[in-house]
Amino acid sequence: MRAELAVLTAIAITTASGSEEAIKYTLWSRQCKLAKMLKRTSAAAAAQLESTRQNIRKLSESAKKLEIYVLAKPPAETGTATVALELAAHLEATEQLLKLAEQTDKAIKAVGYGHAGAAFITGFYQLLASNDNNNAYFLGNSQDNDNGAGEMTTLGCSATSDADFVAGPGPKTDELSATGFAWHTQISTGSGKGTANKC
Repeated sequence: MRAELAVLTAIAITTASGSEEAIKYTLWSRQCKLAKMLKRTSAAAAAQLESTRQNIRKLSESAKKLEIYVLAKPPAETGTATVALELAAHLEATEQLLKLAEQTDKAIKAVGYGHAGAAFITGFYQLLASNDNNNAYFLGNSQDNDNGAGEMTTLGCSATSDADFVAGPGPKTDELSATGFAWHTQISTGSGKGTANKC
């Protein structure tokens, strides 16, 4: 990975051509926001898996309590209903374990795709920012009057950390539409170019 970055950096330096052109904030910031949303697939997956684990734990506890109750009482006092409840709790716990296995497979794949996409987006913009003043392009800020590299991390172009894998909400409903990401509209020709020579 370091070798690839070095090659990309070398190419960027050798192709630099005097004055710098800004990549407009409205263009690059939405890519970083997309990276942030892709990373949230892991938070949603962790929350879903944690919920299923809690369900299994509660069912297993209930089954164990019923089993202890059945063993502690004479057969004449327990009745078939208690035994049936114990069996039902065991069966439901087994079903939840199967569901957990399926969810785990899907979650791992979703998280893998999500973080791969986020890393791809982040890596490109981090390359531009780290090669500042040696490249023909830089990241314009939100006011279109200075370098916006300092805003990258807040917007979502940041390295993956342990915090990304803590259970939490996934993408919000209003962030998704029938055609994709609601705020990820087409950029018209030329509108992604910021003011030149600002950095």
